[in-house]
Amino acid sequence: GTGKKKFERLFKAAEEKYPDKVAAIVNFNAPLAHHIMAGADLLAVTSRFEPCGLIQLQGMRYGTPCACASTGGLVDTVVEGKSGFQMGRVRVD
Repeated sequence: GTGKKKFERLFKAAEEKYPDKVAAIVNFNAPLAHHIMAGADLLAVTSRFEPCGLIQLQGMRYGTPCACASTGGLVDTVVEGKSGFQMGRVRVD
């Protein structure tokens, strides 16, 4: 998905500086998201609020472990040491 414009600009600047190493895709693309999840070593879900959450379930479908914030549905679906890891409450200050 999209995020704060400040971070989007930082990623775009990194892409311009290192075009052979960084690709900044700031718009959501479902097929690409599934390819990334399927090939990832770890899925980081740093939600401050997540009533249910589908991303961790999609990652599990591909066998990709999830490191997630301990909030909402992530607590109920990510089993410590089996399908991923709980990181506690995440704060971004």
